[in-house]
Amino acid sequence: KKKIRIISIDIKDLKLDLISYFLNDSSRQFNGVANGKATFKTLNGTPVVVGNIKVRDASYLNDTIGDIDIKSTFESSTSRLLLDIKADGGTIQNMIVKGAIGLAGQNDLDLDIHFDFVNVDLFEEHLDVIFSEMTGKVKKGNFNLTGTLKQPVLYGRLMMDTLAVQVDYLKTIYFITAEIESKENTIYTLK
Repeated sequence: KKKIRIISIDIKDLKLDLISYFLNDSSRQFNGVANGKATFKTLNGTPVVVGNIKVRDASYLNDTIGDIDIKSTFESSTSRLLLDIKADGGTIQNMIVKGAIGLAGQNDLDLDIHFDFVNVDLFEEHLDVIFSEMTGKVKKGNFNLTGTLKQPVLYGRLMMDTLAVQVDYLKTIYFITAEIESKENTIYTLK
């Protein structure tokens, strides 16, 4: 028999910089203002959040992501969390993430990810050990994320347009325009 615990909340003008405070981690710098309704459930020890939350002016590490609309529901017949996420307006334009995360057993992933444009500045702080001075954009990305949460598998394509990065070890700037494909987490350059 499944034991279910439920907490429902209405979110009104919640400032997301509280996330860094509650996690006691200043490296996670979330900002924006959230509104909506959410229900937190625990199903046999697995936390689940369902609801509809809109975040205005979302940013991470001082990069404006834009507005985010998150809709999630729980499909009890298959024990899957269904997601419909849209982000638009900042360094990300027209990003759509739709699909499901299985909550029984292996936490199976089945997510389709599409975006029209992502500014590479969003990734610079995560790659600063190797690269610096990143400029340019990644456009037209389409991916499918499968596998498990512990071993995700990424398939898809994206276009890099006029990307410039400095490889710090070599003190050399590289300019890249390419179509990139990922098959089972292996990355190929197509053009």
